[in-house]
Amino acid sequence: MQQGKDKAVKNREIQVKKLEYAGFGPGWDAKYDELSKRPDGDYKLPYTGRVNNVAVEVEINSRVKAGYVYFNSFDLASFPNQRVEHANVNGVDTLALERRMATTDFSKYFDENKPTEQLSNEDKKRIVAQTNIMQDLNKIASDPQGNEIMAKLAVKYFRGTIFAEQIPDFETIKKNYQIQNQFPLDFTESYTLRQAVNLFKPDRWVKIDRVRNDQSENVGKDGEANKDLATGKDEGKGKNGKKAVHQEVGKPTPEEKKKVVREKVWVKLDMTKRTEKKGNFMRVYRHGQTEEEIKSVGLSFDLDAKLAPFAFNQTVDTTARRQLVWSMEQGNDPAVSWTNADGKPETGRISAVADKKSFSLRKDTGEYVRHDMLPRRKEMDLASVLAPAGIIEKHFGKESIPAVYQEATVKGLPPAKQQENGMGM
Repeated sequence: MQQGKDKAVKNREIQVKKLEYAGFGPGWDAKYDELSKRPDGDYKLPYTGRVNNVAVEVEINSRVKAGYVYFNSFDLASFPNQRVEHANVNGVDTLALERRMATTDFSKYFDENKPTEQLSNEDKKRIVAQTNIMQDLNKIASDPQGNEIMAKLAVKYFRGTIFAEQIPDFETIKKNYQIQNQFPLDFTESYTLRQAVNLFKPDRWVKIDRVRNDQSENVGKDGEANKDLATGKDEGKGKNGKKAVHQEVGKPTPEEKKKVVREKVWVKLDMTKRTEKKGNFMRVYRHGQTEEEIKSVGLSFDLDAKLAPFAFNQTVDTTARRQLVWSMEQGNDPAVSWTNADGKPETGRISAVADKKSFSLRKDTGEYVRHDMLPRRKEMDLASVLAPAGIIEKHFGKESIPAVYQEATVKGLPPAKQQENGMGM
C-alpha cells in the first residue's frame, strides 16, 4: 500500500517538474491533483503566454490512467508577426494606427457598470485611445486592402482580450495566421516552449537531449528520424507496431535501458513537409556521422569551439561565451557586437546552422557577414578561451580532440611548456 503511494507521489513530482522545465511555469500541482480524480482518458489543458515577444496558444496533452496523470506532449499554435503593407485607407494612416495599438493596453477595458466619476485619468485616456482605435479599424475594414490590414492588426493585438469579440469572425481570421505543431514531452525526446517557438522560425536549429535505440537502422544518418522511437516519423509506436506505453511514465523499460543511447542532437522543422498521421512538421536531425561517433561524443558540431576563434565582444570571457552558446542552442538569435577591419563597431544577430556545422551572422541592417570578414583572436587569447586539451582527452579520449584545440592550446603555452610538447627550439 505504502509502495503504491510512494510511486504516485514520485510520478506527480516527475510530471509537474516536466512542465516547469519545459517553461510552463510553476503551479501545476493542483491541476495534477484535479486531473488524477477524473475518469481514465485523454485531456487537453489550455495555456496562453508570450515567448520572445510572440503570443502563443498551447494545449498540453495529458492522459489519466488509474489515478496517474502523464503529460506526454503539447500542441503549440504560434502567431508570427505578419508583415503589414501599411497605407492610407479611407483617411486612416495605418502605420500610425499600429503605433497607437502597440502602446495601448487592451487587457483592460471599460466597465459600463463603473460610474465615470470613479475612473482615474489613466483609465479615461486608455478608454479614449481604445475607442478611437476601434473606430479607425472599422473605417479601414470596408476597403479590401484595409480589411486585410485590420485582420493582421487584430490578430496581433486583440488575441486573448475582449476586443477580439468586436471583430466579426475573429476565430476564423485567427486561424489564417497561425501555425501549429505537436512537440513531445517524453523520455525519448523533449522540448521547452521557447525551443518550440523558435523552431517555427525559418531554418532555425535547437539543441536537445534525445534517447535512441542502439539497434536502429538509421543510426548516423542525417535528416532521418529513429523508427524505433517516438520521433517525427514514428508517431509514438515501437518496432513491433505496439504502443510505447513506457513513454507515459517518462522512463524506459528495463529491456529498453539495455538498448537505448542518450545523445545530444540539433533539430529543426522542415516547414515544407508534414507527417502523414498527425500532420506535424517533419523534424530534421543533425548528429554524429557514424555510430561510433554518436556513442563517444554524441554530437559532431561543437558550437562553442566554432565561435571561439572569433573576437566577438560576447565571447571575451568564459561565462559570457557560455551564455551566448546556450542562447543559440535554444534557437535564439542573440545580439552580438565586434570591431570590423576599419576599427568601427558593428552589431548584428547570430544563429546556429547545424547542417553546415557553422553559424549565420546578420547585421542589424539585414546584411549577412562572411566569416572571413570577422576579427580573429590572437593565439594566446584563443588558448585561454578554449578548454585545455588535457581535460578533453580525459573525458572523451585523445582522438576526439579537435585539431583547433590541440594547436591553439599548445601554441598558447609558455616557451618551457612548448618544449615539453615538441614546439620549442
